[in-house]
Amino acid sequence: MSLTSELEELKGFKDFLILDEQGKVLLRQAKGAGFSQGVLSGYLASVYSIADRTTMPFTSNITEISFDGEGGSVLVMKGKDKYFMLLLEGTPSMGIARLKLRTLVDNYEQ
Repeated sequence: MSLTSELEELKGFKDFLILDEQGKVLLRQAKGAGFSQGVLSGYLASVYSIADRTTMPFTSNITEISFDGEGGSVLVMKGKDKYFMLLLEGTPSMGIARLKLRTLVDNYEQ
């Protein structure tokens, strides 16, 4: 079973990306066509903008940022040197998504 298979089973799963610290996509797993490059770029810009305005730097230890985007929800967790970005359609249960993404981040970095 792949690390991403549990994420793909989440209600509303649309896209999952692993990015390096420069924002280069290392892995992308999408359901159907996934989100367009323009939408992904907008979400990434939002993530960095939110991170710049928080009191807990997003570049410190594993932290997370989540927000509602147009037509869906975005959850990003920072690992040691990678970003894990999960995009869900609609307004799914973020608690379950958060737990599954946390498990993936922890397992990926072992």
